[in-house]
Amino acid sequence: MRMLGWAYTLVVVGGTAWLALRARPRGHEPIVWMVIVVLATMRSPFMATYAFFPVMWLATLLLAARWARGGHAVWPMLCWLVLAVTFGQAGIAPKWNAIWTSLQTVLAFVVVAMACRLIRVGRDALDAGASVPAAASATGR
Repeated sequence: MRMLGWAYTLVVVGGTAWLALRARPRGHEPIVWMVIVVLATMRSPFMATYAFFPVMWLATLLLAARWARGGHAVWPMLCWLVLAVTFGQAGIAPKWNAIWTSLQTVLAFVVVAMACRLIRVGRDALDAGASVPAAASATGR
Protein backbone atom coordinates (compact mmCIF):
# COMPACT_ATOMS: atom_id res chain seq x y z
CA MET A 1 0.00 0.00 0.00
CA ARG A 2 2.89 2.33 0.74
CA MET A 3 4.27 1.88 -2.79
CA LEU A 4 0.86 2.70 -4.25
CA GLY A 5 0.82 5.96 -2.27
CA TRP A 6 4.23 6.95 -3.57
CA ALA A 7 3.24 6.00 -7.11
CA TYR A 8 0.21 8.27 -6.77
CA THR A 9 2.53 11.03 -5.51
CA LEU A 10 4.48 10.75 -8.75
CA VAL A 11 1.19 11.02 -10.67
CA VAL A 12 0.32 14.21 -8.75
CA VAL A 13 3.75 15.74 -9.37
CA GLY A 14 3.58 14.78 -13.06
CA GLY A 15 0.05 16.17 -13.34
CA THR A 16 1.14 19.40 -11.70
CA ALA A 17 4.03 19.75 -14.15
CA TRP A 18 1.72 18.98 -17.08
CA LEU A 19 -0.79 21.59 -15.93
CA ALA A 20 1.92 24.19 -15.30
CA LEU A 21 3.47 23.85 -18.73
CA ARG A 22 0.28 23.86 -20.80
CA ALA A 23 -1.25 26.85 -22.51
CA ARG A 24 -4.73 27.44 -21.13
CA PRO A 25 -7.71 29.71 -21.66
CA ARG A 26 -7.55 33.07 -19.92
CA GLY A 27 -9.28 33.11 -16.57
CA HIS A 28 -8.95 29.37 -15.93
CA GLU A 29 -5.98 29.65 -13.56
CA PRO A 30 -8.15 29.11 -10.45
CA ILE A 31 -9.43 25.88 -11.98
CA VAL A 32 -5.84 24.74 -12.59
CA TRP A 33 -4.89 25.46 -8.98
CA MET A 34 -7.95 23.69 -7.61
CA VAL A 35 -7.18 20.62 -9.73
CA ILE A 36 -3.72 20.53 -8.15
CA VAL A 37 -5.17 20.94 -4.65
CA VAL A 38 -7.74 18.18 -5.23
CA LEU A 39 -5.14 15.79 -6.61
CA ALA A 40 -2.88 16.45 -3.63
CA THR A 41 -5.81 15.98 -1.22
CA MET A 42 -6.58 12.58 -2.71
CA ARG A 43 -3.11 11.38 -1.64
CA SER A 44 -4.33 10.68 1.90
CA PRO A 45 -5.35 7.04 2.44
CA PHE A 46 -7.87 8.05 5.13
CA MET A 47 -9.66 11.10 3.81
CA ALA A 48 -11.86 12.89 6.26
CA THR A 49 -15.20 14.39 5.34
CA TYR A 50 -13.66 17.84 4.95
CA ALA A 51 -11.45 16.55 2.10
CA PHE A 52 -14.35 17.08 -0.29
CA PHE A 53 -14.42 20.87 0.16
CA PRO A 54 -11.72 21.48 -2.50
CA VAL A 55 -13.67 19.25 -4.89
CA MET A 56 -16.83 21.23 -4.19
CA TRP A 57 -14.94 24.48 -4.91
CA LEU A 58 -13.68 22.97 -8.15
CA ALA A 59 -17.19 21.86 -9.10
CA THR A 60 -18.43 25.40 -8.37
CA LEU A 61 -15.74 26.88 -10.63
CA LEU A 62 -16.62 24.37 -13.35
CA LEU A 63 -20.27 25.26 -13.03
CA ALA A 64 -19.47 28.96 -13.45
CA ALA A 65 -17.10 28.34 -16.38
CA ARG A 66 -19.58 26.15 -18.24
CA TRP A 67 -22.41 28.55 -17.52
CA ALA A 68 -20.36 31.48 -18.85
CA ARG A 69 -19.56 29.57 -22.05
CA GLY A 70 -23.23 28.83 -22.65
CA GLY A 71 -22.77 25.11 -22.14
CA HIS A 72 -24.86 22.83 -20.04
CA ALA A 73 -23.81 22.70 -16.42
CA VAL A 74 -25.86 19.69 -15.30
CA TRP A 75 -22.94 17.36 -14.53
CA PRO A 76 -20.93 19.76 -12.35
CA MET A 77 -24.15 20.66 -10.52
CA LEU A 78 -25.04 17.00 -9.89
CA CYS A 79 -21.51 16.26 -8.70
CA TRP A 80 -21.65 19.24 -6.36
CA LEU A 81 -24.97 18.09 -4.92
CA VAL A 82 -23.71 14.56 -4.26
CA LEU A 83 -20.51 15.90 -2.70
CA ALA A 84 -22.50 18.32 -0.51
CA VAL A 85 -24.50 15.56 1.16
CA THR A 86 -22.67 14.13 4.14
CA PHE A 87 -24.01 11.91 6.86
CA GLY A 88 -21.29 12.19 9.48
CA GLN A 89 -20.07 9.29 11.58
CA ALA A 90 -23.37 8.05 13.01
CA GLY A 91 -25.84 9.29 10.40
CA ILE A 92 -26.25 6.03 8.51
CA ALA A 93 -25.06 2.44 8.80
CA PRO A 94 -21.31 2.00 8.24
CA LYS A 95 -21.86 -0.12 5.13
CA TRP A 96 -23.92 2.61 3.46
CA ASN A 97 -21.52 5.30 4.65
CA ALA A 98 -18.66 3.39 2.97
CA ILE A 99 -20.64 3.14 -0.26
CA TRP A 100 -21.56 6.84 -0.15
CA THR A 101 -18.00 8.04 0.53
CA SER A 102 -16.69 5.72 -2.21
CA LEU A 103 -19.15 7.33 -4.62
CA GLN A 104 -17.96 10.76 -3.51
CA THR A 105 -14.34 9.74 -4.10
CA VAL A 106 -15.14 8.52 -7.61
CA LEU A 107 -17.03 11.76 -8.28
CA ALA A 108 -14.00 13.74 -7.10
CA PHE A 109 -11.96 12.16 -9.87
CA VAL A 110 -14.81 12.77 -12.33
CA VAL A 111 -14.79 16.48 -11.41
CA VAL A 112 -11.00 16.58 -11.90
CA ALA A 113 -11.42 14.92 -15.31
CA MET A 114 -14.09 17.47 -16.27
CA ALA A 115 -11.76 20.29 -15.20
CA CYS A 116 -8.82 18.88 -17.15
CA ARG A 117 -11.04 18.56 -20.18
CA LEU A 118 -12.12 22.18 -19.79
CA ILE A 119 -8.59 23.54 -19.48
CA ARG A 120 -7.08 21.30 -22.14
CA VAL A 121 -6.05 23.35 -25.11
CA GLY A 122 -6.83 21.71 -28.41
CA ARG A 123 -6.52 23.13 -31.87
CA ASP A 124 -10.24 23.76 -32.09
CA ALA A 125 -10.85 24.66 -28.44
CA LEU A 126 -9.63 28.23 -28.33
CA ASP A 127 -9.52 31.29 -30.51
CA ALA A 128 -6.08 32.46 -31.54
CA GLY A 129 -6.08 35.28 -28.98
CA ALA A 130 -7.84 33.46 -26.15
CA SER A 131 -4.95 31.37 -24.85
CA VAL A 132 -2.00 32.36 -22.75
CA PRO A 133 1.12 30.23 -22.57
CA ALA A 134 2.08 29.16 -19.07
CA ALA A 135 5.48 30.85 -19.22
CA ALA A 136 4.03 34.17 -20.33
CA SER A 137 1.33 34.17 -17.66
CA ALA A 138 3.87 33.42 -14.95
CA THR A 139 6.00 36.42 -15.89
CA GLY A 140 3.01 38.72 -16.27
CA ARG A 141 3.57 39.48 -19.94
